[in-house]
Amino acid sequence: MKENVRLAIFVGVFIFSVIILFASSFIGNKENQIFIEENKKYELAKQQMNNPETDRSIELLMDLQEKYNDNYNVLRYMGLYYGLKGDFEKGVLFTQRAVEKRPFLAKSPGFCFQFGEMLFFYGDYKNSKAYLELSLANNIQEEHKLRIQQLIAEAEARLQGEGK
Repeated sequence: MKENVRLAIFVGVFIFSVIILFASSFIGNKENQIFIEENKKYELAKQQMNNPETDRSIELLMDLQEKYNDNYNVLRYMGLYYGLKGDFEKGVLFTQRAVEKRPFLAKSPGFCFQFGEMLFFYGDYKNSKAYLELSLANNIQEEHKLRIQQLIAEAEARLQGEGK
């Protein structure tokens, strides 16, 4: 009888393992589909940002932000979207949240340039100057250097005009 009990336990564990394996495979495939669909939304939102006549980009980003409120890329592109639309207050808010989630963004010269420019138009000249100088220190592309230097000079002039 011991042999029959062992065999029954072995067969039971084997069948249970096979069921778990199939269930996890099914769930994993479903998660992959969800990821692929949401990645397509993210890429579409980035592409739509270049089209000024549409607000589809922010709709897609807001949907993704509700699901992934800790994703720094979604926050960053929401900030960029609002900056491009001229709402610098919201742009700065979302971009600052992205930096809080992922501090290494401040090491990217392109990001520092974008954020520094957004801060400049928002009126935060001190932080704008700091980010713009950081972008110069991190070897920004040559074609952006002149614009950055102009913004730094303008920020310094405005800071001196405010007496700071």
